[in-house]
Amino acid sequence: MSNSNQNSPLIIVASTLRVALLSGLYLVAESPVLAQEKPANVDESKTIRRQKFKTLEEAIVGAEVELAREHIHGVATVIFSARARDEHRFRGKAEIRLVGPSATGYHGGMLSDGEYVLDPMFIVGSTIPVELHIIVPGYERYVRPMILQAGDLLVWDDIVLEPLTPRNTGSIVGRVRLEDPKQGLNRILISVDDEAVAFTDEQGAFVVEGARPGMVKIQATKAGFVGLSAEVRVVVGGRESCLLVGYRKRYALVRWAYQPDGTRSFVENTLNGEAVLMTNNLRRVSFSRGFKDEPFGRSDFLVEQVEDHLILRHFDVSGPERPGSLRIADGSFDDLAAAPETGYEQAKWRLRKGDLFVFHCFDGQHYAMMEIMEVVDKEPVQERP
Repeated sequence: MSNSNQNSPLIIVASTLRVALLSGLYLVAESPVLAQEKPANVDESKTIRRQKFKTLEEAIVGAEVELAREHIHGVATVIFSARARDEHRFRGKAEIRLVGPSATGYHGGMLSDGEYVLDPMFIVGSTIPVELHIIVPGYERYVRPMILQAGDLLVWDDIVLEPLTPRNTGSIVGRVRLEDPKQGLNRILISVDDEAVAFTDEQGAFVVEGARPGMVKIQATKAGFVGLSAEVRVVVGGRESCLLVGYRKRYALVRWAYQPDGTRSFVENTLNGEAVLMTNNLRRVSFSRGFKDEPFGRSDFLVEQVEDHLILRHFDVSGPERPGSLRIADGSFDDLAAAPETGYEQAKWRLRKGDLFVFHCFDGQHYAMMEIMEVVDKEPVQERP
């Protein structure tokens, strides 16, 4: 491997490789492992994941290890490295996204000037369009499109991040409004794309200067409140406005029963308990785990707060037989002897006091029920056994 000069993209030289150079992009297809001796920091035992390397050679070997795994099919890899246009070498929190069908989505973490990042991803279908987004505080958002197919190894080493200046940024003026007017509005932290940038004054007003152009997420942080976020499109030289409304956090006190034997009966041999539900960063709830938070897809439902109420939903909750729930009109938790056979759906339900829900669980074999005893805006104090 060699560089033609210091400022030009790196050209991969190997007689057995088929290489296409497209504006700094190197597409390496059907390539063999480039080195017989693998670098010590390439771990072949680990599952498909993002990795970081100090040199391009090590990153390419790591990519080929991913592509050569016999148990992983339909994988493509992208290697990229970024540097700053100004004289400063950056090392800080970065938002890295691969956006597109079957792409790997959002990744946060540390990104260093000149570091090589390897991103493997699963490919569904023949080819897919994907965009690479890199957002580093103090620099313009970097976006680059690509077309991927299984087995591809793409290398980008010409990514340059432009520093933010008054000439390439805009501003945001906004106000925070809280559901409880008695709560103070002074010195509420304001963040743009998860970067703290300002505080409110006593009236809840704030100004953000030097905002990155494009669609940004602006958020306020106030203990005990949810909401307080909005998306704003910033244009260079523009002055955008927004209103952030905060609602007191809601809690639902519930009691539940789960039938572990695979029958529909709620009369005997059930697991029972009480719990408090609230929005929890989209963590899922699983009856089979004792009504515990389940961070992955093997769960029965999740709860989120929308303005001043709680919503139960099944979106992105997996199951072999389309698990779901139904609300029993005029039903009683103590009198319901068995779960209905049909009627379950992937619905959204607003949680209200007295509601009774029956669940066909994610595994398609078990049933559970849950009653909403109370919905309040202060966290209930549960008695400890």
